[in-house]
Parts: sequence; C-alpha cells; structure tokens
Amino acid sequence: MIKEFEQLKNWDLTTMGYYSYLDFQNLADVRSKHKCNTHSDYWWSKGIGKPYNNANVSYVYRWFDPKHKNWKGESTHQNPYWLNYRVDTYIEHSKTQPDQLYVTQSETRDISTRDMILYLNLPLEYFRDDVKNTTYGEFDYKVVDKFFKEMHKFIDEPDAYNKFRNLVDEYNTKYPETKESQIVWSRNLEMDLHWSFKKHGQLNIPVLDRPYRWFEGSSHTFFHACYLKWDSLKMFVKVPLGGDPTRLRDSWYFYIPPNNFSPTHYNNSEIFYMCYIDIKNKKIYSKKYPVSEFKYLGYNIKELDKNLYKEWDRIL
Repeated sequence: MIKEFEQLKNWDLTTMGYYSYLDFQNLADVRSKHKCNTHSDYWWSKGIGKPYNNANVSYVYRWFDPKHKNWKGESTHQNPYWLNYRVDTYIEHSKTQPDQLYVTQSETRDISTRDMILYLNLPLEYFRDDVKNTTYGEFDYKVVDKFFKEMHKFIDEPDAYNKFRNLVDEYNTKYPETKESQIVWSRNLEMDLHWSFKKHGQLNIPVLDRPYRWFEGSSHTFFHACYLKWDSLKMFVKVPLGGDPTRLRDSWYFYIPPNNFSPTHYNNSEIFYMCYIDIKNKKIYSKKYPVSEFKYLGYNIKELDKNLYKEWDRIL
C-alpha cells in the first residue's frame, strides 16, 4: 500500500473524497508492482479485448447499450448499470497464476465525496473462528476449507494456474449442484480474492458504506481475512448522521449479518454479532447473539437501549 494508507491510525477520520484521491494512487502503485491487466464492459463493447493492457485504460465514457442474456439465454439490450462502466484490474494475469480481481472502493461504494469515513485496524480474533460464509454466500464451509487446503499446497509453484483449474474442475465434478447457472459449492466465494490475500496480503482498504450493517458489503474481504487467521483488517466505515441530519453520530450500534456465520449454505446460521462503536472514547464492544434475536435487534438497531452494550466484551 502507499505510505498515506500505511500511516493511518485507529480513529482517524477523513472524507470519502480524499480517500478516492488516495484510492487511485494506490491502484497505480499496485499496477507498478504487479503484472496486471484491466477490463470494463464499456471498453469491451468498443471492441477492445479482455483483458487489455494498462496503457489503454481510460476513465472517460459515453453512453452505450450493454449486451446481456436473460434467463432463457436470449441476447437483450438494456440501459447501462454502474458496474458496466467500472474498470476492473486483474493482478497476475499470466499462464502461471489465475487472475485476481482488485476492486477500487471509489468505483464501488455508495458514499458521497463529502461523507466522513472512520479508519480502523479492526481486530478479527473475536469473530474469526465463527466466520464461515459471506453475506450472500451459499457454499458449504467444510467443502471450501478442504479446497483451500489443497490449493495452498501449490499456490507458489510454477504451474499453479493449471493445478488450480484442474482442482476447480475436480470439485465441480464432485459437487455438481447448480443454482441460477452457478456451481453451489463455490457460489459467492470469490476464490480469486482468496488467492490474492494468500499471495500478497492486503493491497487496499475496504470502505463499509452501511454503518449499521458491517460487512454486508466487503463480506468476501471479511471472510477470507478471517479464514487466513489475520489478526486484524484495515478498513474504513462511513460515519452516519444523527437525529440532526447535519450532524455526525459519535456512537452507534451495528450488527454483522447472520449469513457470515452460516457453515452450510445460505440462511443457515445459528448466531450473529451485535456491536457498539464509540468514536469519542475510542472503544468498540461486541457480543454474540442467537439468530432468534436478530429480527428484533436488527430491526431496532437505531433505537436500542443506550446502556445495552455495557455488559458486552470490549474488542478495541
């Protein structure tokens, strides 16, 4: 990471505008240190192949009609979505390593440039042994765990790409169940992110744009960091506004959604985590709850008893 990211300390605040400025500097740094190629639906529609060389990257666009296929497999045209314009960077595009998607948060998160975001090097030890899935993941943790253990054996070998593809094919054959044309055993797993984390560590800093629902976005980052037993995760979170819509909150409750703790497929968790953050006093508290209490606590997240957290564990 660039030095401006490395020098951040817990409880630092900045604007999303300044983060975006640093985000693209960090992207340039990643491209300078790793073999990368890039792709966007927009440039693909203009006849530029996938992937294409970094020298051709442009962030200036015009209106276009992206081609899609509906559930019947029929080609359709529709107005573009923001993802159709986003420029995706793929690290290690080569014959020896699989592509690893690097995502700029500036092009992904729904945050205004003037919104304030809070930096944290979040300790993971309190949660990580319970994290078994992603927010929308439908995979079986035991199968994924077995797959990753096999993958780690050859990740640094010269023919890693071929071994990786063969291993994926083996698991697809062994666990052929599909849903909406996707293999279920790895559905919403993002195994390329796991490869990147294992090989390179943390290359950028995710921004959580839903301050009351942590890791509803960036849940893949959360899952893979916890799986790899990282001690902490560098992150930003949007600071929400209070009762006065012009004033920032200095404290609030939030939860980590149940499916992040689901060991077998979607919506099969028995637990979730509630947390309380106090910016002024630089503290975070947390407690594990049974999923039966999620409906009430999640629905009332902004109106909970201000003293509820006082019997919870302090994690930062």
